[in-house]
Amino acid sequence: MPNHSAAVLRNKGVCVSINETAQPEEGGPWEVSRTDKGDPKTTKAWVRFDGNTLAELEFAFGDLKKYQEATGTNPFTTVRRTLSIVMGWDDLHDPADASGRLCSGCRRAGLAMREGGVNEYSTAIGAALALANGLDPTHVIKLMEQGEKAQREAETARDAALDEMLAEAAAEEETAKAAAAAESTSRAGSANGSEPVAATTSSGA
Repeated sequence: MPNHSAAVLRNKGVCVSINETAQPEEGGPWEVSRTDKGDPKTTKAWVRFDGNTLAELEFAFGDLKKYQEATGTNPFTTVRRTLSIVMGWDDLHDPADASGRLCSGCRRAGLAMREGGVNEYSTAIGAALALANGLDPTHVIKLMEQGEKAQREAETARDAALDEMLAEAAAEEETAKAAAAAESTSRAGSANGSEPVAATTSSGA
């Protein structure tokens, strides 16, 4: 998440990075746009809650208190729906479709969410909501810094856990290979009618 000034937050909102999306066929499914190497193309988007956004969120979640609770209990669903509303992709959402599974705008927003980016989006949404409720932008910046610090710590812990898991898997694989090689050697010796000979020592007596 880029650095923000109070003026930027007040006038433009919170900047986040999202995947570019495209609709190859009109009316067809949305897809993530990719580079020649197959990597997702990314672009900047601004998360800002105006009166219309807040009204849509109230309608979608019942009230803003329930919306704030949902960001903690159902972060991916809530972030996806929020981005869909903020980006103006939510126009045809069926109120009966609470999860957004059948909503084209929600599906597009889900594709736009970068892998591992939900913490960034949650922080941006919290900041945008605080700004909309009149919190001073300088205080919002501090909240964002705290959120970004927590995100970095979570990513460090995740990477450490992944490294440990990969190391354990590699060790188990090496152990299995060694055991298989020993078993193969033992079988080959039995097939040749020979048994492993124990090493002996002789004395000059």
